[in-house]
Amino acid sequence: MSTALDTPATRVLQMLAAAEGPLSGEAAAERLKLSRTAVWKQIEVLRVSGYTIVAHGRNGYRLTAVPNAAVPTEVLPRLRTRTFGHAYHYLASTPSTNAVLSRLAARGAPEGTVVVAERQEAGRGRMSRGWFSPPDTGLYFSLLLRPTVEVARVTSLPLVVGLAVADALAPHLPAGEPRVKWPNDIWIGDRKACGILCELQAEIDGVQHVVVGIGINVNLEARALPVELRSIATSLKMAAGVTVQRAELLAALLDHLERDYAAWQRQGLAPFLKRLRDRDVLLGRSITVERAAGALSGTADGVNPDGSLRLRLPDGRIESIYSGDAHVRRSATLADLSDSSDRIR
Repeated sequence: MSTALDTPATRVLQMLAAAEGPLSGEAAAERLKLSRTAVWKQIEVLRVSGYTIVAHGRNGYRLTAVPNAAVPTEVLPRLRTRTFGHAYHYLASTPSTNAVLSRLAARGAPEGTVVVAERQEAGRGRMSRGWFSPPDTGLYFSLLLRPTVEVARVTSLPLVVGLAVADALAPHLPAGEPRVKWPNDIWIGDRKACGILCELQAEIDGVQHVVVGIGINVNLEARALPVELRSIATSLKMAAGVTVQRAELLAALLDHLERDYAAWQRQGLAPFLKRLRDRDVLLGRSITVERAAGALSGTADGVNPDGSLRLRLPDGRIESIYSGDAHVRRSATLADLSDSSDRIR
């Protein structure tokens, strides 16, 4: 688990990146006040992290390729945030980033702490559904928030997070994409590309913390999807046809999240309603909402300032929906976006 940028391996990496030719092991050792053996060990640490470093005999080492991964050495130098991501924990594999961050939160981790995993073995969606989280292709991370707001306001937070995600993904996609699907998904076209899971810890005196889990299909290819997800899932690469640098995307996303979160704490969802309406994939569509109290069908009519879904019933009345699964009432691939859809992170 990595949390700091100023490490021997990072300093070696900075020297390799700045070198116009091979970096002498002796020169690196002298500058870093390390032994040549210690420098070699740091080279090996970088190689394990995915960096391609070629040895040129007595001439030293040359950096020839960097990993397309959210490793700290690629993400932290790109951060433009004040606090988000500055406490950064990177894991090669974990059952769930939300579970790891929840434990850190209980031990007093600061707001803005991020836990990233290259692979999740037991990623979770809403209603404890599994999330499909293959290695080397996505962004799977959790962000710790400690909002000073009333508990009721937290119900609108997934929509604010969704807008931040959409704005970060938009430069990689055609105009108008991606779209936000109430309450916690991101769609590209009519397929899911991202899931959001906000887990609240509250006491009688208010919110203790919120762990925000975000999973984005970045460079996932169609052939890697399970058969049952191929008609309802997509990724940035599948939609745009290009490979996206995941560290750059995460740094940009944390910047969007920090700014939108600050505005949400001050003013709630109200200043986001126009942006949300512009990106609302359900707006004006015939949907069915599955709720504990029973299913309701009607036409999606936007979102209320408290984050609830406005559902226009066949008799013209507006019903506010505070929780449930919304399914677009269309044939074939969009007829059912429940259990399978929530497996995609």
